[in-house]
Formats: sequence, structure tokens, C-alpha cells
Amino acid sequence: MIVALDSFDTPHSGCTTLTATLLMLELHSNGFKLKGYPRLVRLNPSVPWKTRGNAAIAFEVDGDIEEIFKISKQFLERAPGNGALLVTEEPPSEDYYYKAVERVVDPKTLKFEGLWWGKEGALVGAVAAAAAKDLPNFELLAYRLPENLGKPRNCSFHPLYEVLYKELHPLVHESSPHVVCPKGPDPVLLGIRGTHPPSMMALLKLFTGEPFSLATVFRTNQHSYSPKLPTSLYPYDYTSLEFEGKAGVKGEDVYFEDNVLYKETGITRIFKLLRGWENKFRGKLHISVKPGVKNVTALEVEKLVFWKYSSPRCPRCGGPMVSKGRGLLRKCKKCGYEEEKPRRVKLQWLEGQKIYPVEGRKLHLEGDYRGRWDLEPRHFCKEISWDCSTLLLVP
Repeated sequence: MIVALDSFDTPHSGCTTLTATLLMLELHSNGFKLKGYPRLVRLNPSVPWKTRGNAAIAFEVDGDIEEIFKISKQFLERAPGNGALLVTEEPPSEDYYYKAVERVVDPKTLKFEGLWWGKEGALVGAVAAAAAKDLPNFELLAYRLPENLGKPRNCSFHPLYEVLYKELHPLVHESSPHVVCPKGPDPVLLGIRGTHPPSMMALLKLFTGEPFSLATVFRTNQHSYSPKLPTSLYPYDYTSLEFEGKAGVKGEDVYFEDNVLYKETGITRIFKLLRGWENKFRGKLHISVKPGVKNVTALEVEKLVFWKYSSPRCPRCGGPMVSKGRGLLRKCKKCGYEEEKPRRVKLQWLEGQKIYPVEGRKLHLEGDYRGRWDLEPRHFCKEISWDCSTLLLVP
């Protein structure tokens, strides 16, 4: 039997993955045998009513459908959120999975066999999770103790964690210490993603922060999804654009005309550090097109030049020299000394580089951007810092 559920959380509390984990334990304690890994299925991240990662859960158990449904319903009636439960022997059409990822599905159009309970809108996620197949990645989630909810997370690691992580990459990915612990109020303490559960468990052993109540390994479509429906229906339409011109800094974001490089990528720092400098960019923008915005997700820099003019200094007293309005003639504001002197130009540049988002900043359904665009970064950024990735400037 396939047990699937969705929307057992709220924007401020609860977690569908934790609810599913506790339900699996409840069924196991009642003698039902679990089969394989549970599935954590990320759905369309563009729908406005989602909570955080928009995950639905499905898992398989041996047993009678009526008994499984009865126990599951009684358990979920006490759970937070406003969700839905589906128990079925036959998986729904796989098209429901792709449709729920790529667009909005009307629950009245769903067709499936089995028993269900709960909110009709949440049933879409449950059906999609029950229909999903061949999820290639894994996600290991550990959960906080109830008495620690609402308190700041204690997220710390043994010094060997970084060493082991670097050795295991890419069997584990997006799992360096600064990205494994979320910041929100949900009960997830940490999450480690990858393709090899034993390696992920080895990293969990090196976690030295607050104790966790339990941990679960899920199969997932996180960072692996490729559209199967026509691309016009896919919420992330990928494209590339050759661009030559000025990049403008507005607040925390950078604009290449109407293409936005958001601060969440972690790669706007180079522009913000040189705020007030003139610049000219020539190269290729990789863009994820979503409703109302063209989001720059990676840069191929052919040449990026920054320059800033400043007044020359007086050779006598060191004071600033200002233009007298005639050619290069300048006068010292301090001592009055005059001399023909050009403006000083500070110049920094970057060329022939490929710049990628800081690790952990990708959209949760995006596949491997290296594979999608056939680019090879020099290395992954591990933190937002001046030397992150290839952001070193030539003096």
C-alpha cells in the first residue's frame, strides 16, 4: 500500500516530513512493515499558497488498506496543518506528479483508486507524491526535541566534519556546515542532501550541536528535476543571454537591465563592495524565467571592468588638486600650487571566469546547473566571502 500525505504544516510551525515520520513509526508499532525509503517530493515552488519547500510525502507499507487508512486517519487528525491523506494500492498516473511540479492542478480533475481524507486542495500533493517514481537523490533530516522548539538552534560540528565533507563530495552535496541548519521555526534541526545515504549518515555522526529526537532518510527530487511536460508549462524556463553594458546596484540586488541577480545567490557581493564605482560587463547571463521576473542564476564573464576617478594629490603638500576648467590644469585646494595633472583612475577587472551561486542558494527543484549549461566551475562556494568561487579581482 502507498500512504501519501501533504500540508501537515503551517508557515510558522509543524512539518509534513516530521508528521510523516511519526506516522511511519505509528504504523510500525502496529505491526505494519515499511518498504524502502519514504519519498519527499518537492512540488511547484511558484504557487503562492505553499509553505516553505512545498514538500509532499509518500511511503509504502504491507498490510490491509482499511486498517492502514483507519490508523493513519486517527493519527493525522491530531497533527498540525490542514492536510490530506491518501492510501492506495495502485499508484496514480505519473502525469499527476509532473503536473503538480510544473503547474497548478485542480483537485476536481484528480482520478485515482483508494481511500482519502482531509482537505481537497492538499489532496493534489498527496496524489503527486504517490505518483512519483525514480527519485534519484536523498535527503537526511534530523528533528529537534520538542522542548527546544522556539529557541535558537545550536548548530555545531566536529572539526573533522569539513574534512570528511570535502572527501565525500559529490556523494553528499550542499551539506557544508553553514547550509545544513535551517533558520525558520520548523522542527527540522538539520538536513543533509546527497546520493549516498551511508556517507550522509557518516556526516550526521559528526554533528555536535543540540540533541535531536530522530532522523529520517528520504528519497527526493530535490535539485534533480527535468521537465517532462512542454517547456511552456514549466515554471522555470531557462535561457542564456549575451549582455554588454552596465550592471546597476539597487539595494542588495544587481540589475542587468531587466534581469535581476538577487542577493540570495551570494554572488552580488563583488558589485556591492565596489558600490559607487563605474562598471561595464561583457559576457553571458544564465537566466531562470519566472512569472514577472528574469532571475540571473549564473554568470560567464568575458570581461568585467570597474573604475573610479579621484583627484590627484598635490606634490608639495599632499592636498587634493581640483580642475581649473582648462584642459588638465589643476590647483591645490590647500596651498594653491598649480600644475597640469590628469585625474587618477583606480581600475579593477575580472575576465574569463564562470561564477556560480553560493552552495545552498539554488532553487529547490533546479537540476545540476553544471550539467544544464555545460559549464565547469573551479570549485563550489562554501560561504559568502570576498574570495568565494572566482570572485578575486586583479589589482
